[in-house]
Amino acid sequence: MEKMLLTVVNASPHATISAVEAGVGAVDAALGGLGGCPFAPGASGNTPLEDVLYALRPAWLTHESFHRLVRAGQELTSALGEPARSRAAEGARRSPAGHPWALGDPVAACSPVAL
Repeated sequence: MEKMLLTVVNASPHATISAVEAGVGAVDAALGGLGGCPFAPGASGNTPLEDVLYALRPAWLTHESFHRLVRAGQELTSALGEPARSRAAEGARRSPAGHPWALGDPVAACSPVAL
């Protein structure tokens, strides 16, 4: 499968994961789920990058880099006045502190990081 265009009415990490499992080599996602389509009125945004990475958990994704990514998405969506769309980020904020993927301090400042 050389190339596949995946369009979903409501961007879903499940569809993205299914595409990866089917052999798609590259997928598209956006920090905080930002974006949308000017040709699809009411389109809420793109698949949140945080959701895709949490679901796929590539070898390079550490708890710390995930936390920084979640905080960066939180700061960006807040600065733009956009709603938070990432379910993984929401889960990280609401998880018990002992869970390794839990965010801990939800208001901590985001430090730039090379992912």
